Amino acid sequence: MHRIARVVVAAAAAATLALSPSLVTDATAAPADQTSAAAAGSACPAPTDGTVRTFDDEPAGQPPAGTATRGTVVVAAAPAGGQAVHITDTSTTADSSVIFPASAAAARRVGIDLAPHMAIPFYLAVHGSDSAGNDVVAYRLQVAPLYAWGASPAAQVTAYQGTTAQQWAVIPDLTDQDAPTRMTLTASPNALVMQVGDFVFRTTAHTAAAVAVTGLEVASSGVSGKGTDVYVDNLSMTDQVDPADLDQGITSAGLVTRLTATSHAAVSAVASITDHSADPRRLRAEVYVGDRWAPAQITGPTGQLTVRAALDEPNIGLHPVSVTVTDGRSGLCRSIQMNTQSFAPIPTSVVSQEAGPEQPRFPDAVRLKDGRIAVAYHYATAHTNANGVIRLVSSSDNGRTWSKPVTVVATQYDCRDPKITELRDGTLLLTTFETNWAAGGANVGTFVYRSTDGGKTFPTFTKIESTIGTYEHGPAVQLPNGDVLQPLYGSGARIARSTDGGKTFPASQQMTVVADNSQYTNREPNIVRLPNGELVMIIRMYFASVGAERESRIVRSFDNGQTWTAPEWTDIPASSDHLLLTADGSVLVTFGNILQPLRPTYAELITNPYGPWTGYRQLPVYNSSSDDQANPSSVQLPNGSFLSFGYNIITRQVVGWRTWPNMYR
Repeated sequence: MHRIARVVVAAAAAATLALSPSLVTDATAAPADQTSAAAAGSACPAPTDGTVRTFDDEPAGQPPAGTATRGTVVVAAAPAGGQAVHITDTSTTADSSVIFPASAAAARRVGIDLAPHMAIPFYLAVHGSDSAGNDVVAYRLQVAPLYAWGASPAAQVTAYQGTTAQQWAVIPDLTDQDAPTRMTLTASPNALVMQVGDFVFRTTAHTAAAVAVTGLEVASSGVSGKGTDVYVDNLSMTDQVDPADLDQGITSAGLVTRLTATSHAAVSAVASITDHSADPRRLRAEVYVGDRWAPAQITGPTGQLTVRAALDEPNIGLHPVSVTVTDGRSGLCRSIQMNTQSFAPIPTSVVSQEAGPEQPRFPDAVRLKDGRIAVAYHYATAHTNANGVIRLVSSSDNGRTWSKPVTVVATQYDCRDPKITELRDGTLLLTTFETNWAAGGANVGTFVYRSTDGGKTFPTFTKIESTIGTYEHGPAVQLPNGDVLQPLYGSGARIARSTDGGKTFPASQQMTVVADNSQYTNREPNIVRLPNGELVMIIRMYFASVGAERESRIVRSFDNGQTWTAPEWTDIPASSDHLLLTADGSVLVTFGNILQPLRPTYAELITNPYGPWTGYRQLPVYNSSSDDQANPSSVQLPNGSFLSFGYNIITRQVVGWRTWPNMYR
């Protein structure tokens, strides 16, 4: 089972407990006395929700008795053991759904275990009846991965006000593959309360007006959507609900929208409680941060209370903070969440500032023999579906100042993923692949441009010959015999070989290193040549069983790329990575971390690249706060430090940051 650091995100206007986006507090995080997410529930005990229906004794392969179904809904063996209701949707013209009916009641509490087999959105609907006795959907919720590209276990729960979707809450592990999570929904015509452990959220957003509450529906991602695959188990329902369970409770507001990743934070203000009915002697608060619940302090006079805690968040990216306040008088727990971004404590500098409307992406850097640093990058109005050019900047003072950007490659197509290499004779090779968006994103091919004037111009180019589509995301590597290897992908991880210094790459010299299969797709290979001549290729891996990328694999060659070893697993969740051979023979890997929401940039220093690429510290280095980021690159400076590069589409900048070898220990 693959897990990410679990997070919680902003409750939107739909939630009764509102945020205060204008109040921003920088925090640096945390003490030892914390409980794990698995221990959640101690502060807010699970409510009584009636007799549990397990489905274990019901006929397998049949819809559950007493339900209304459409599409593919059957009782089946559950991943966690026993049987459960299995809802799947493989159609683009119909959805799948099961309704567990119940008689009309003033309020109802429903409990279910949800276990998605694939991190694909699905819907929960609380049904009711209107004043004419018609069936209506009173509340509609969508459950989807917080970071869809990474199929994150943390799930974004969205509530609907009519047909308008409003972010409501993010629940850790709710979309974790095959792992059941207990959810309780308590509903009346006026309000809905969702509880998962110590996360307890209330909303008044409703899809349609109802005068009574009836049953629960679990449905796939819609008529046109497909891929939903979720198990529902241990269903319980009761109409024995105390109306006070749906009260608003203690109102509070969040204060933290930005924090700095650290493991040793000071206590700081997290939320405020301005409710004059709140008795601070009877309140208890806890804060969810860094994948844990942490105890919190409540200080100040009534009506001006502050919730304070140490925000210990070791990771960067989208890592919102949640606060649950329990009122000892009523026993009610209510949660709020803040759309908090976590940033690395490493300063950045501007390498290139673009005016727009285009944005820079995918920087690649090389330190030249004359001491200059050259950085090439893609420049377009969007990540995809936009034709881009290749721009280049350079620095002759180790990155303190940079030249103005110059366009060096422009064609009728989108020139993507520039990668730059200097050959031993001083020639620069700039590799890029081209996409024809007018033809639905068709691959035009991979092209290698040449410069003999230090990168001022790239007047000549060659197309890498291939019988299949070619893409690249790694710079060319020159061997001692003069051969040039260009890593490629498309139907697998591949290499093209040139025996004339990169002037031609005949199809006869191309080979597949690791072919794609039904389990794995091998993407974006990068190659580094170690001091003993060994070649190591790292491969970005897509897991069909998860529907997302996870840890990378490496392969090795001891004969200049003629043959390669079987793949070895790493523990590096690399998505769009770069390999840099350092002066002492280590390898610096900079990569987009697919296991962190928004895929921020991390780095690790492989001090023994001849051994397993596992067990090294993964250092968080850069978060642009956008889900369009990573694709980093690095060079080493004469003083031994590393200068790495990323991009920020919000500010239209290529940025750089510096790290030292001792930071990776």
